[in-house]
Amino acid sequence: MALELAALAGAVAPAEEIVWGRAVERSLGIGTTAALFATKHVVIDGRWRRAGGLFLFWVGLGLVRRRSPMLALGLHVSANASGVVLGHITGRDLF
Repeated sequence: MALELAALAGAVAPAEEIVWGRAVERSLGIGTTAALFATKHVVIDGRWRRAGGLFLFWVGLGLVRRRSPMLALGLHVSANASGVVLGHITGRDLF
């Protein structure tokens, strides 16, 4: 679990905030970036049912990011960490 937490919460979330939040979203806007972000996850893991939730998650982060990029990062890290912990508790991979 520690390795997953380090990877998903400590590396992936900050990298996504830099690449998607700073670079892509500034160029394409929240809605288009949210659609691309959700699509990226579906292509990577094949779980198409997650697309709507991931889209809404990114829209929410985008709205928060307008006021506080650090808060958006904290929420993204927290969401990833929660998914890892819940996945281990329930025995289901949430990512």
